[in-house]
Amino acid sequence: MKALKRAGKAAKTFASIVLAGSLVGIGLVGCSGESMGNASGRDDEIVLTVSKCQTKELPQELLDEMTNRHPNLRFEFDTYSNSNYSAQIVTELEQRDIPDILINTRNQDLTEDLEHNLVDLAAYDFSSEYLPSVLDRMTIDGSLYYLPGYLTLAGFFYNKDLFAEHGWEAPQSLEELIALNEQAKAEGIRLMAYSMELTGQRFLQLTNIASAQFLHTPQGSSWEQDYLAGEASMVGTFEPFMDEYRLWLDSGLISADDLSLSNLDAAEMFANGDVAMIYGVANNVKTTDFDFDLGQAPFLARGEGEDNGWYLYAVSSYYGINKKLEEPGNEEKLAIALEMFDLMSTPEGQSMFTDGAEGRYPATRKADGELHAPLLSDYRNVVDRNNLVELAAYTAPLLLGGEALGGYIAGTVSAEEALQACDEAMKSNKSETQIGDVVAHIERDLSREETVRYFADAFREYGGTDLCLMLPGGMADGQMHPYGISGKLYEGELHANELTVLLPNAGKPVPTLATARISGEDLRAVLESGRTFERKDAPREALAPFRYEVSGAEVDYDADRKVRSLKVNGVEVADEDVFTVTYFDGAVETSRLTDAAVSDVKPVPAFTACKAAR
Repeated sequence: MKALKRAGKAAKTFASIVLAGSLVGIGLVGCSGESMGNASGRDDEIVLTVSKCQTKELPQELLDEMTNRHPNLRFEFDTYSNSNYSAQIVTELEQRDIPDILINTRNQDLTEDLEHNLVDLAAYDFSSEYLPSVLDRMTIDGSLYYLPGYLTLAGFFYNKDLFAEHGWEAPQSLEELIALNEQAKAEGIRLMAYSMELTGQRFLQLTNIASAQFLHTPQGSSWEQDYLAGEASMVGTFEPFMDEYRLWLDSGLISADDLSLSNLDAAEMFANGDVAMIYGVANNVKTTDFDFDLGQAPFLARGEGEDNGWYLYAVSSYYGINKKLEEPGNEEKLAIALEMFDLMSTPEGQSMFTDGAEGRYPATRKADGELHAPLLSDYRNVVDRNNLVELAAYTAPLLLGGEALGGYIAGTVSAEEALQACDEAMKSNKSETQIGDVVAHIERDLSREETVRYFADAFREYGGTDLCLMLPGGMADGQMHPYGISGKLYEGELHANELTVLLPNAGKPVPTLATARISGEDLRAVLESGRTFERKDAPREALAPFRYEVSGAEVDYDADRKVRSLKVNGVEVADEDVFTVTYFDGAVETSRLTDAAVSDVKPVPAFTACKAAR
């Protein structure tokens, strides 16, 4: 029983590993309106605004150290509880509307957006503390706009005990991996479970090959920048890598059957000892969750000699400083931001990010000895050669290109057609914010509060009710909730893909539209109290509430957030009045409602249908 239990736990661990194929869309939660520091009310207060994906992306220990050093410093956090955080950052960069400290999920945005928004960090001493292979990938024409967080490495996890039992040597090249696969088959053993169910995994198999052979070189880095700018193509460059992709297929390392193999199924096969290897990215992997000795091999490329293993790394987050801090009047804010970045670049700062977790590695030179971890012990030569190259997860072709590569794996699409599909997807979708149909036209830039009210108006119309109550998305005082509107709307066309930033569409379950009745007394109480959500380390009454925006009513508050006037259709609301109201199921306490009716309609299709009906 113990072995089965441990195997099940290990399978769940691997299911939570960020398998590279799941990078099709980055769904991250964040905070909205959260504040930290002890400086509130001081005349000399310094406020640094920060975007962040999750609380762990800017460690509490780092924030505490900075506020201890500067008692007049306060951090204000502003991010998003809905999915597609990266697309929201693209929007903010395009609009030049970023916070003082920008935390991004990638560094592959258009160069012009970076140079107009972010401080060039290349001239500061702390930039020299980072591993050259990491820094080189982030440097654009001599400029450095982000510092990296910690690294997680992609490669092939393998069962060392099974290898030892059969006398197998750890392969050092693709040729050796193919030979090992043949040997395993001859012994009646399946060597590898390699899920290709997700389009992103199929696409990343191609870019992993290209990374190991080409993208880590100066010429490859230059090509990549041109490609991201729409000025280069895979056709004419990636044919050799498609040939190597074919070698994976012809050798049986990947097959058409893997198109229906899920990440979870592959993880269970590995955890139960049914296969010897599995591809994945380690973030929170725990070797103690397995009943066998666990190792991680690099991605293996074709070629002679020893230089064929490459650990493909993912950076936890990228940290930049708003260029506006270089303007007169912001000298103290810039100095504090640079001091924080200097701290982040020390071994002490890096340890705050890795937090002692297996599978997380520092990105700095002084800590590179930590890369010599037990997981990597059979491949010290790869680490010693600094054979690290970033995962190339180009968002635009990840979906359509991955679909074409699925056809290539199945034998229905040629190599040339697959590359053409990748190029077409890239050229037609240069910005994630312009993917999909135009669903609305925004007449002017809206504040965050106005954005919540804009959607409240739309959902009131969709629900056909007197009122609509909407919350801002994100996290206040550490309370995460999935019931709110995140981000801001800007003047211009609103595309379908932007709705995945703004509206709840991820999580289990995704909230749906609901209608109910609410009395005037309860409406006033809800508007005054707002809504708090559970947090493990604090009682609800100690937490700052999220405040509702209401459509269909006019509200005037006093300084203590008490309702002075509440009108519907120009008439002051009485306690005994009753109104119909639309809301996201879960966003309003049911004790305040009567006759609630929950639909199965989710926010994104509801808004789309509402606008399409006009």
